[in-house]
Amino acid sequence: MKHLFIIFFIIMAFSEMCFGQSEYENFVKQRKQEMTNYKNQADAEFTKYLQERWSEFQAFQAQEAPSKPKPKVAPVVPPKIVFDLPTIPDATENPEVDVPFEETVPIDLPFYTPSATIKNNFEEIKVDFYGLTLYFQIDKKMRFSLSNVQEESVAGAWEQLSKSDYVPLIESCQSIVGKNGANDWAFYCLTKKLAASFFAPEAFNEQSLFQMFLLSQAGYSVKIARGNDQLYLLMATEQPLYSIRYLMINNVNYYIVNAVQQKDGELFYTYKKDFASANHKLNLIIRQPLPATESVATAEFQAKGCQLSISVSTDQTLKDFYADFPQCDVILHAETTVSPVFEQQVISQFKKAVDGKKQQEAVSMILNFCQTAFDYMTDPEQFGYEKPFFPEELFFYPYSDCEDRSILFSYLVRNVLNMDVVLLDYPQHIATAVRFDDNSIQGDDVLVGDTRYIICDPTYINAAIGMEMPEFKSQKIQPIPIIIKDL
Repeated sequence: MKHLFIIFFIIMAFSEMCFGQSEYENFVKQRKQEMTNYKNQADAEFTKYLQERWSEFQAFQAQEAPSKPKPKVAPVVPPKIVFDLPTIPDATENPEVDVPFEETVPIDLPFYTPSATIKNNFEEIKVDFYGLTLYFQIDKKMRFSLSNVQEESVAGAWEQLSKSDYVPLIESCQSIVGKNGANDWAFYCLTKKLAASFFAPEAFNEQSLFQMFLLSQAGYSVKIARGNDQLYLLMATEQPLYSIRYLMINNVNYYIVNAVQQKDGELFYTYKKDFASANHKLNLIIRQPLPATESVATAEFQAKGCQLSISVSTDQTLKDFYADFPQCDVILHAETTVSPVFEQQVISQFKKAVDGKKQQEAVSMILNFCQTAFDYMTDPEQFGYEKPFFPEELFFYPYSDCEDRSILFSYLVRNVLNMDVVLLDYPQHIATAVRFDDNSIQGDDVLVGDTRYIICDPTYINAAIGMEMPEFKSQKIQPIPIIIKDL
């Protein structure tokens, strides 16, 4: 009898479990249906909204990137102290820092190789994305042609796109560049290259609308605008962009990101309402870098004030991606996550170099490296415009200037020594200051709240810790904290 009761309770428990599972499945199906109904309703309402007459807007002139009258030649302090330290072994000789680039590509993901089978009513296209060859299956219903760029035609194309099976395509893009804002700019670039591969080169309007649809459905705050018989993509961003004209809609700047030729006073026509779920402004801060694919070359960078040599393999994928990055504020470059390959290579070498050193000596070595391992040239001379570097980019190009060295120095001190650094914004210069545990260190300093930071200038060649350029001593300094935020 006892065993029968046990069996009975087991059967009852199993039945209850099955019943609970069935209820859960019904709940999931119901929620999915509710989401589908909501999506369909949102798409239908937006289709109707796009048919209404668009409003006229005049584009605002592009803001120029902040430019400082930097010195043509980096000032030099006669060297007084040379650290007698052993040369750090070349990265290729040390298995701890020898990172083969080809192993960093996640080749097991399905979109890196052509599909063995293609779903019914789908077609496969190839996309070249910064060294990655990607393959996407796209619903044939997403291929459309515009007869004109008026409201009715745009609304009809949106309706056709919204009735396609577009969700897998968006999810594939997110799986490559990261979800939840990990790399918004990469998502924008991928959808742009996807549109260019899906439509003919002359189908500029179709490309613009197709990309706008993908970005909208992915939740980004974008619009489509008509100007001079063409369609342009408008995009709202968390940070200001420079050298790109914009429309102000509902007190938000929407940048005309794909306008090749920009004319003063040109009129654009668009709408004020956003798509239902498109409320995420594109964030330019990168939290998940692109996967590395290939190295250009391995080069050695030697400090001239101490025997410190660092070997770095430059990544062509990253170089090309950063070259397409829009002009924005300097602080963004300091707060962005670097490539894991670069971090593993560089940080491990620097940690080995400063192992056992006190803070002041370790910071002095890193400071001298940033001062003397790179040749100096201003951005306008090298590029013709202001281009702050991400930390990796100093190893890509032959020259760098004050903000580039400050960004690299701050990155190294924070990640090698785990010390706090602020950028120093002068009217004509960018430098850094470091918070030391030893508050008795002498030299020029700056207070951030009640905390003392010692000035360290990566552009003042051979300057020691606490040495400020004489011509800037009387100028007002604006300390800029470097804050790494979770997105």
